[in-house]
Amino acid sequence: MAERPLIDAPDWFQPEAREEWRKIVGAMAARGLLSDLNLSHLQGFAVNRGRWLKAEAEISKYGEVVKKPGSDLPAVNPWVEVGDRALRRWREFAADLKLVELKDGRIMPRDAGLGDDDIAGFFDGVDLDQAH
Repeated sequence: MAERPLIDAPDWFQPEAREEWRKIVGAMAARGLLSDLNLSHLQGFAVNRGRWLKAEAEISKYGEVVKKPGSDLPAVNPWVEVGDRALRRWREFAADLKLVELKDGRIMPRDAGLGDDDIAGFFDGVDLDQAH
C-alpha cells in the first residue's frame, strides 16, 4: 500500500489526478520542497497530468481518427486536443514549480533531487512541442 501524502488530494480530483498528486506531493514533501505557496500549482500540475493520461487512454482505445457522429466521415478524436492542451499546461506547471527547465522548446529535469522514479523522469529529454 502506498504511503499517504501529507496533504490529501482535493475531493474533486479525478482518479488519474489523485494518483499524480500522491506521487508529486510525496516526492516534494520528502525533499522539503512543499509549501503553501505552491499548492495551487501542484493542483494544476496533477490535474493536467491526470487529464493527459486519461486522454491518452481514450486515444489508445478509439484511435486518433474517429467517425463524425451521425456520419461515416472521419474526424480527429476530440481526446487528441484534450491531451495536447493538458500536456502543454502540465509542462508550464512543471516549469513554474521548478521541476524542469524550458530550453529551446525542450524540457529538461532540474536538479531538485527528484529521481527517475519521480516526476523528473517523465520529462527526461522529451520535446513536448513535437508530441502528437
